[in-house]
Amino acid sequence: MKDTITANETKVKEYLADWAEWMRADNTKLGYPSKSLMLASGGSTSFEDMCETLDNTISKAIDAILEGVTISQRLAVHHYHLGAVWRSTRSNILDDYADALMAIEFGLRRRGLI
Repeated sequence: MKDTITANETKVKEYLADWAEWMRADNTKLGYPSKSLMLASGGSTSFEDMCETLDNTISKAIDAILEGVTISQRLAVHHYHLGAVWRSTRSNILDDYADALMAIEFGLRRRGLI
C-alpha cells in the first residue's frame, strides 16, 4: 500500500463514512416514506435536501459496487466501516481493503459521482 493519500482516496473514505451511516439507518420503515410527497413546479428543494439525495445516491452506488467485488474485499470494508469482525488466514485484510477502495473509486468515477 502506498504512503501518499490521493484526494480521491480521501473522498472515497468520506463517502464510505456516509455509506456506513446509511447502512446503520433503518431504511425499511414498512415501505412508507418519512415525508409526504410534495408536488411543486419550479423545483423548490432546499440545499440540504439536494445534499441528502446525493448522499443517498452515492451510498446506494457504493452498496452496488460492493456487490461486485470479491467477498474478502467486501468483508474488509465491512470490517473497517461497520465494525464487523472478520479474520482470514487466506488473504491480507489491508490488501483487500486497498483493492476495495480502488474498486469503489473506479465505480464512482464510472458513474460520474467523483
